[in-house]
Amino acid sequence: MATELTRNPAVHFEGVLRAFDGAVDLDRTDILQLSQDTSEETVLRILARFQETLEESRRQSQAGMENGEASKIWQACHKIAGSSELLGFKPFGKMSRRLSYALRENEDLAAFRNEIERFLEEASGLSEKIARSCPDLKAYL
Repeated sequence: MATELTRNPAVHFEGVLRAFDGAVDLDRTDILQLSQDTSEETVLRILARFQETLEESRRQSQAGMENGEASKIWQACHKIAGSSELLGFKPFGKMSRRLSYALRENEDLAAFRNEIERFLEEASGLSEKIARSCPDLKAYL
């Protein structure tokens, strides 16, 4: 028998904050400011959408690597850069933005292989950490 997900924004938001406590990948000031400007539930909605977009971007970038399509990778990086920074994932957002700009200027994937692999690794790790921080996150979509 499936249990209905409990939608408690305050508890879920605190869970996210706890999961990233002391982590350098999240600027708490930014996510707290966003929750004050909107609401905890709105932040969770943005975070849920971001986590989905992060997975899509990771898959798109992986396909771009396999098929030699730099445009797929820079588009994926560009798509998530702003949301990353809005939520407080500044290091990831800046890395995504830099990679997007670099690949638009020079589509030689071999020249950026290490950066692309790092992006894929960081995207996967961040996505997993977000999912673990709030197992009911999909309820906010």
